[in-house]
Amino acid sequence: MKIVSPLFIVLLLLNFSSNQEMDFGSFTMKIPNNWKYIKKRETDFILGEIALDKKDTLQFYYGKNLNNFEANKGFYIINDSVFLYQENEDKVNRYKDKFYGKADTVNFKNLSNTKSSFEVINNINAQITIPKKVGTGLTWVYFKKIKTKEKNVSFLISGFNLSEENQQAFLKSIRTIKFKK
Repeated sequence: MKIVSPLFIVLLLLNFSSNQEMDFGSFTMKIPNNWKYIKKRETDFILGEIALDKKDTLQFYYGKNLNNFEANKGFYIINDSVFLYQENEDKVNRYKDKFYGKADTVNFKNLSNTKSSFEVINNINAQITIPKKVGTGLTWVYFKKIKTKEKNVSFLISGFNLSEENQQAFLKSIRTIKFKK
Protein backbone atom coordinates (compact mmCIF):
# COMPACT_ATOMS: atom_id res chain seq x y z
CA MET A 1 0.00 0.00 0.00
CA LYS A 2 1.33 3.42 -1.02
CA ILE A 3 1.32 6.21 1.57
CA VAL A 4 0.41 9.71 0.33
CA SER A 5 2.69 12.49 1.48
CA PRO A 6 1.04 15.05 3.84
CA LEU A 7 2.71 17.85 1.86
CA PHE A 8 1.02 16.59 -1.31
CA ILE A 9 -2.39 16.62 0.41
CA VAL A 10 -1.86 20.20 1.69
CA LEU A 11 -0.80 21.42 -1.76
CA LEU A 12 -3.76 19.68 -3.33
CA LEU A 13 -6.19 21.26 -0.85
CA LEU A 14 -4.66 24.72 -1.35
CA ASN A 15 -4.99 24.38 -5.11
CA PHE A 16 -8.69 23.43 -4.88
CA SER A 17 -9.54 26.02 -2.25
CA SER A 18 -8.05 28.94 -4.18
CA ASN A 19 -10.70 28.74 -6.91
CA GLN A 20 -14.47 28.68 -7.03
CA GLU A 21 -16.88 27.88 -9.83
CA MET A 22 -18.99 31.02 -10.23
CA ASP A 23 -22.42 30.88 -11.88
CA PHE A 24 -23.07 34.01 -13.96
CA GLY A 25 -26.51 32.92 -15.17
CA SER A 26 -25.82 31.97 -18.78
CA PHE A 27 -22.33 30.64 -18.14
CA THR A 28 -20.04 29.35 -15.40
CA MET A 29 -16.33 29.88 -14.92
CA LYS A 30 -13.74 28.87 -12.34
CA ILE A 31 -12.31 32.02 -10.80
CA PRO A 32 -10.05 32.82 -7.83
CA ASN A 33 -11.92 33.09 -4.51
CA ASN A 34 -11.03 36.76 -4.08
CA TRP A 35 -12.73 37.82 -7.34
CA LYS A 36 -16.20 39.35 -6.90
CA TYR A 37 -19.05 39.35 -9.43
CA ILE A 38 -20.87 42.68 -9.86
CA LYS A 39 -24.09 42.33 -11.88
CA LYS A 40 -24.79 45.48 -13.90
CA ARG A 41 -27.79 44.67 -16.07
CA GLU A 42 -29.80 41.70 -17.24
CA THR A 43 -32.61 41.92 -19.79
CA ASP A 44 -32.14 40.39 -23.21
CA PHE A 45 -28.38 40.48 -22.52
CA ILE A 46 -26.11 40.27 -19.49
CA LEU A 47 -23.69 43.06 -18.65
CA GLY A 48 -21.44 42.61 -15.65
CA GLU A 49 -18.12 43.16 -13.99
CA ILE A 50 -15.74 41.02 -12.01
CA ALA A 51 -13.58 42.87 -9.48
CA LEU A 52 -10.20 41.14 -9.40
CA ASP A 53 -8.69 43.32 -6.70
CA LYS A 54 -8.74 46.99 -5.70
CA LYS A 55 -7.17 48.02 -9.02
CA ASP A 56 -8.26 45.62 -11.77
CA THR A 57 -11.73 44.82 -13.10
CA LEU A 58 -13.07 42.69 -15.95
CA GLN A 59 -16.16 43.78 -17.86
CA PHE A 60 -18.30 41.35 -19.84
CA TYR A 61 -21.21 41.38 -22.26
CA TYR A 62 -23.26 38.28 -23.12
CA GLY A 63 -26.04 38.57 -25.67
CA LYS A 64 -27.05 39.36 -29.22
CA ASN A 65 -25.99 42.28 -31.40
CA LEU A 66 -22.29 42.24 -30.57
CA ASN A 67 -21.01 41.95 -34.09
CA ASN A 68 -17.77 43.02 -35.69
CA PHE A 69 -15.95 43.70 -32.47
CA GLU A 70 -12.65 45.26 -33.52
CA ALA A 71 -10.97 46.54 -30.34
CA ASN A 72 -8.22 44.00 -30.87
CA LYS A 73 -5.86 46.62 -32.18
CA GLY A 74 -6.49 49.21 -29.47
CA PHE A 75 -8.13 51.60 -31.95
CA TYR A 76 -11.14 51.96 -34.21
CA ILE A 77 -12.11 54.03 -37.25
CA ILE A 78 -15.21 56.17 -37.73
CA ASN A 79 -15.68 58.33 -40.83
CA ASP A 80 -11.97 58.22 -41.77
CA SER A 81 -10.90 59.28 -38.25
CA VAL A 82 -8.81 56.98 -36.05
CA PHE A 83 -9.54 56.85 -32.30
CA LEU A 84 -7.57 55.14 -29.53
CA TYR A 85 -9.03 53.41 -26.46
CA GLN A 86 -7.77 54.85 -23.17
CA GLU A 87 -8.72 54.16 -19.58
CA ASN A 88 -10.89 56.81 -18.00
CA GLU A 89 -10.74 57.70 -14.31
CA ASP A 90 -14.55 57.95 -14.32
CA LYS A 91 -15.82 54.55 -13.12
CA VAL A 92 -19.17 55.01 -14.92
CA ASN A 93 -17.58 55.40 -18.34
CA ARG A 94 -14.64 53.02 -18.04
CA TYR A 95 -12.95 53.97 -21.33
CA LYS A 96 -12.58 57.19 -23.22
CA ASP A 97 -11.73 57.65 -26.86
CA LYS A 98 -8.88 59.85 -28.05
CA PHE A 99 -8.67 61.16 -31.60
CA TYR A 100 -5.39 59.95 -33.16
CA GLY A 101 -5.50 61.12 -36.77
CA LYS A 102 -7.05 60.76 -40.18
CA ALA A 103 -7.03 57.21 -41.53
CA ASP A 104 -5.13 58.13 -44.69
CA THR A 105 -2.18 59.48 -42.63
CA VAL A 106 -1.85 56.72 -40.00
CA ASN A 107 0.68 53.86 -40.14
CA PHE A 108 -1.62 51.11 -38.78
CA LYS A 109 1.15 48.52 -38.45
CA ASN A 110 2.95 50.66 -35.87
CA LEU A 111 -0.28 51.65 -34.14
CA SER A 112 -1.33 48.16 -33.08
CA ASN A 113 -0.41 47.56 -29.44
CA THR A 114 -1.83 44.04 -29.12
CA LYS A 115 -1.35 40.53 -30.38
CA SER A 116 -4.20 38.14 -31.10
CA SER A 117 -4.56 34.39 -31.29
CA PHE A 118 -7.44 32.02 -31.89
CA GLU A 119 -8.26 29.07 -29.69
CA VAL A 120 -11.07 26.60 -29.18
CA ILE A 121 -12.42 26.81 -25.63
CA ASN A 122 -15.14 24.37 -24.60
CA ASN A 123 -15.75 23.56 -28.30
CA ILE A 124 -16.30 27.22 -29.23
CA ASN A 125 -13.94 29.41 -31.28
CA ALA A 126 -12.50 32.27 -29.25
CA GLN A 127 -10.27 35.19 -30.13
CA ILE A 128 -7.79 36.06 -27.38
CA THR A 129 -6.07 39.42 -27.51
CA ILE A 130 -3.40 40.65 -25.13
CA PRO A 131 -1.30 43.82 -25.04
CA LYS A 132 2.22 43.58 -26.42
CA LYS A 133 3.34 45.16 -23.16
CA VAL A 134 1.67 43.67 -20.06
CA GLY A 135 -0.15 46.25 -17.96
CA THR A 136 -0.76 48.68 -20.82
CA GLY A 137 -3.83 48.12 -22.92
CA LEU A 138 -6.88 45.94 -23.36
CA THR A 139 -6.80 42.19 -22.67
CA TRP A 140 -9.92 40.52 -24.00
CA VAL A 141 -11.52 37.29 -25.12
CA TYR A 142 -14.32 37.25 -27.69
CA PHE A 143 -16.67 34.39 -28.58
CA LYS A 144 -18.57 35.45 -31.70
CA LYS A 145 -21.07 32.57 -32.04
CA ILE A 146 -22.35 30.65 -29.06
CA LYS A 147 -25.25 28.34 -29.89
CA THR A 148 -27.99 28.52 -27.27
CA LYS A 149 -31.75 28.14 -27.17
CA GLU A 150 -31.90 31.88 -28.04
CA LYS A 151 -30.01 31.08 -31.28
CA ASN A 152 -26.56 32.62 -31.65
CA VAL A 153 -25.20 34.97 -29.02
CA SER A 154 -21.80 36.53 -28.47
CA PHE A 155 -19.64 36.93 -25.40
CA LEU A 156 -16.92 39.49 -24.76
CA ILE A 157 -14.91 39.81 -21.57
CA SER A 158 -12.10 42.32 -21.15
CA GLY A 159 -9.85 44.15 -18.73
CA PHE A 160 -7.81 47.30 -19.19
CA ASN A 161 -4.20 47.66 -17.96
CA LEU A 162 -4.33 44.39 -16.02
CA SER A 163 -1.38 43.52 -13.82
CA GLU A 164 0.66 40.55 -15.04
CA GLU A 165 -0.71 38.37 -12.22
CA ASN A 166 -4.34 39.29 -12.97
CA GLN A 167 -3.87 38.88 -16.73
CA GLN A 168 -2.50 35.35 -16.23
CA ALA A 169 -5.32 34.47 -13.79
CA PHE A 170 -7.89 35.85 -16.27
CA LEU A 171 -6.48 33.82 -19.17
CA LYS A 172 -6.44 30.69 -16.99
CA SER A 173 -10.02 31.27 -15.80
CA ILE A 174 -11.46 31.95 -19.25
CA ARG A 175 -10.31 28.52 -20.37
CA THR A 176 -12.74 27.00 -17.81
CA ILE A 177 -15.81 28.82 -19.14
CA LYS A 178 -18.90 26.74 -19.86
CA PHE A 179 -21.89 28.29 -21.60
CA LYS A 180 -25.34 26.98 -20.76
CA LYS A 181 -27.41 25.74 -23.67
